[in-house]
Amino acid sequence: MTRFEAPHTQVHECNEPDFKATLTMRVEENGDGTTALFHTTEYQLMPKFRPLGWLVESLFIKKLMDKNLHQSVEKCKQLVEGRELLKHI
Repeated sequence: MTRFEAPHTQVHECNEPDFKATLTMRVEENGDGTTALFHTTEYQLMPKFRPLGWLVESLFIKKLMDKNLHQSVEKCKQLVEGRELLKHI
């Protein structure tokens, strides 16, 4: 995690030579008692070896990133709702 502004913003970054990724999750109150979670993911595999990196992203990495994103969003949701905090009490 490279940035955390509790409880509204989390940014996770990976900056390796063969893989660069940024996941941003932002929580906003809707004013009616509900909360919205917005997320964006940007990633690039093997940036020095395009278009091979793009092909591997399309065939394999997208599924893995989607799974990891789902887990991260669920964890963020638990933190926002306070369920994760209850586990540690």
